Amino acid sequence: MITNYAIYYSYKTIGDVLLVVVRDENVDKIVSFDNLTALYSKNEIVGYNIHNLSKIIKIHSHGRIFSPPSLIIDIINNILRKYDLP
Repeated sequence: MITNYAIYYSYKTIGDVLLVVVRDENVDKIVSFDNLTALYSKNEIVGYNIHNLSKIIKIHSHGRIFSPPSLIIDIINNILRKYDLP
């Protein structure tokens, strides 16, 4: 279970992608699914990119999302569960 993370979203600067940063490390492996990209360093998850987020939920934030609403956390967890990711 991942307990420390940061979430970022800025449609204007990075497009319709929600960034979930678990650890700030160099990525050495990328695994892509439908609208999800899992980022690895030394075979451990360091982050996720969730693409086309606006088709799932409307977010009006720009930059880091502090204390994300439980709805966003639930959506992220459901997407990760779909691909058996932590």
